[in-house]
Amino acid sequence: MSYLRSAIAILVCGSLGTAIAWYAVSPLGLGSVATGLAMAFAAMMAATFLFACGVAVGRALRLFK
Repeated sequence: MSYLRSAIAILVCGSLGTAIAWYAVSPLGLGSVATGLAMAFAAMMAATFLFACGVAVGRALRLFK
């Protein structure tokens, strides 16, 4: 069950991170390769931040060990 919950959390955080990156990078008007690199970097940073916050909240609420 723990693996399933982790997989769902990774998918959710990745999706939200991609959406955040899209809204943050799109207005910059960069070229195609530059946009892809900036988008990938921003998405990874946002997804990692969201996942870390989720783990911190889960531990604070004693949902995780």
